[in-house]
Amino acid sequence: MSVVSRAGCADALASEHEVATLGAASMLHKGRPTVVIVGAGAAPTGPVARAPARASGLGLGEYATISPSQDLEPHGPESLAQTPNV
Repeated sequence: MSVVSRAGCADALASEHEVATLGAASMLHKGRPTVVIVGAGAAPTGPVARAPARASGLGLGEYATISPSQDLEPHGPESLAQTPNV
């Protein structure tokens, strides 16, 4: 799945996810108008800031998000469990 928030804007942010990691997208794109593309059309749409689906060096089950300011913030499964549905 491809998730893009603020598509077409200067601060657009895109991330790639599988069903198991889609919860991380809700934290990454929180508070931003967001589009989720599922299936064959879920390819990158153009030059936007890319967020890694998984950051190297983090423990198993921890995902990284990049905020518009490009700060790296690890989020473990315990923080994903507290994420409200989007």
